[in-house]
Amino acid sequence: MKRFAVTTALAPLLLLVASLASAQSVMFDETGSLYQKQVREQSLIELLAMATPLVKSFDVVLFSEGVLSAPSHKVALASREGRSRIDHVNQQRASAQRGELRRSLTELFSQVKPPTARVTNLAAVLLRATNESRPILLLTDGRDETGRRASRLDDGNGVLVVLCPAKADNPSHELETFQTRRAAVLAMLPSASVFGCFQLNQAVERWAISASSATSVKLATLR
Repeated sequence: MKRFAVTTALAPLLLLVASLASAQSVMFDETGSLYQKQVREQSLIELLAMATPLVKSFDVVLFSEGVLSAPSHKVALASREGRSRIDHVNQQRASAQRGELRRSLTELFSQVKPPTARVTNLAAVLLRATNESRPILLLTDGRDETGRRASRLDDGNGVLVVLCPAKADNPSHELETFQTRRAAVLAMLPSASVFGCFQLNQAVERWAISASSATSVKLATLR
């Protein structure tokens, strides 16, 4: 079998392809106000792991106070074997990749523990989301304690926001609370997609499909 060395002319192209493969992001609310945070965390980890056939790497931002300066953590699969002609081999590889991603995310969530926020700032959270690689999946309770009127930040294309309940929410006003927070998000990001917490599965699925489609389109332009 012949071995081909990577020429200097191909190197920039390969670097570009590698960067395109991780052009998507996830943000998770660690402000301390999210209701059943550990449950949301585990659900998100499991759904992201199940998305590995479409998404191999992405950036994760675990934010609290100081969201605009919160670090971004890259999560990527180490194993990148191509597809086999044997179905059970592909199934084993897919299972191994899901396990790898699940472990990486679990380790990240357990090690990165931002301090509880003194004040939640929805506008700052959404501004950070618009500056991350898109599509971006943002899970938050959508609370805002700044008292400022929302103004448009961006069109919001490629931003998927999942609004989950906050600890302080009144269960009897669940619908009204969701509608108010959804309206606040759309006032700042009119084209964003906003989901309820029960729609997390749908949100992750759309995020993964959008990420895969965007990468395919960008790679096609290189041919």
